[in-house]
Amino acid sequence: MKIMNFKSISNGIVVCSFDLQFTNLGLTIREYKLLESNGTRWLAPPSRPYQDESGKKKFFNYIFLEKENKDRFDKAVIQLLEPFLQQPVAKPASFDFDQQVPW
Repeated sequence: MKIMNFKSISNGIVVCSFDLQFTNLGLTIREYKLLESNGTRWLAPPSRPYQDESGKKKFFNYIFLEKENKDRFDKAVIQLLEPFLQQPVAKPASFDFDQQVPW
């Protein structure tokens, strides 16, 4: 497995998004997310939002793993993510519109 297109997000419980490439299969799963709450981390596969019968917002995961397999899978991927999570987040460059645009 290989992490591709890592993007730090830090929005609520969402820590980052990334693509997960299975090099031996020629398979890439796009837009996985790492979530964290109360010191616990887990992965959220690509999904789409929907409303249940009571009107509550939920997410339909496009990829499903049984709990035991998901726990092992999450642990392995989170270990792959660690070097990316250690990197400092770059601040956006400032842009002075009045000074840098020639018109």
